[in-house]
Amino acid sequence: MLMKKVKIGFLIPYSGIFPSLKEDLLQGLLLSLPPGKEEQLVFSFEFIQMGDLKKVRDALQKLLMFDRVDLVIGVVNNNVIEQCGDLYMQRKVPVLINNLGARIPTRSFSNPFLFYNSLHLWKSQWAMGRWAQQQFGGLPSINMALYESGYSLHECFKLGAAASGADQVTLNVLRFEPDKEADTTPLIHYLLAQQPAHAHVLLSGREAKHFLEQYRAASCSVSLSVSPFMADAALMPDAELLENMHHATTWSADLATRENKNFVDAYRDRFQEDPTVFSMLGYESGLMIATGMDTKQVNGPRGAVNFSTEPLSALPPVYIRKTVKKEGRIIQEQVSKEPGISWSDDALLQGAGLEASGWQNPYLCV
Repeated sequence: MLMKKVKIGFLIPYSGIFPSLKEDLLQGLLLSLPPGKEEQLVFSFEFIQMGDLKKVRDALQKLLMFDRVDLVIGVVNNNVIEQCGDLYMQRKVPVLINNLGARIPTRSFSNPFLFYNSLHLWKSQWAMGRWAQQQFGGLPSINMALYESGYSLHECFKLGAAASGADQVTLNVLRFEPDKEADTTPLIHYLLAQQPAHAHVLLSGREAKHFLEQYRAASCSVSLSVSPFMADAALMPDAELLENMHHATTWSADLATRENKNFVDAYRDRFQEDPTVFSMLGYESGLMIATGMDTKQVNGPRGAVNFSTEPLSALPPVYIRKTVKKEGRIIQEQVSKEPGISWSDDALLQGAGLEASGWQNPYLCV
């Protein structure tokens, strides 16, 4: 008797920052499966472009009603998938969202058919703000492009700094000029004029590289912390631009834990390339699929990860790291390991409730 195959539908956005997002996610998932499991699965893929609500709803309806999938895995904005709950709850089909965690999930994110796997950027940015304020004190500043301002990242850094005693923060946002080349010199001018006690920088792509080059050229002495993707070796080839800067993350390919080293070595051996963050998220998601969705928690490259949204949890620790040069090599030196804030913390959720953003795409998916 033939065993019925499990149909898995994927919601895949476009990302100029991670152009191989689809392949990375799928490769990580396949790596996690035990021998013979892949033959029991059938995959359907829907391209959701920038991941706006209409695109996601249309794609989700096709997967549920035409392809009749048993499970949906998607890289989708939290706010968008919340507004699609009527579709998958009616069909009683579980949906597993993978994203970078740039938005703080609200209380309405809880759903028996919604599962969540994330880098939890909101958590690491809170920890970065708290740690930086402890180290440097004084008046901090947050510096970003308009794109980054549409997420919870700056809000979480501000709340973290406040937890360490900062009573105010200076916010600098680049003017949006879509027809011009990336120019972050206004942020450098702000730093030189304001001279904050420390500054946090949230930029991506060409703007991130341009800012670091201008910061070095200006011989600016303000202590900097940056987003983890500005310090990602795969996205910032000139690592020397980051020397002596700090960042916080829940995962990196060079994270020196036994579980992560085993994952990275296995991934390199099978695919002859380094895993990205979406490879790791795909791997963790695959571990859950391998159990037949019978568990809500697995142990992966980051240790214990819980996918439930009833209640939602964020178990992975946050690593504060500093980019340093040792013996002629640039490395990421761990300076602290933090538990980070809990998702259920009232101050965090109140901050999330104050956000008003029309951003519908997942972070770094533009």
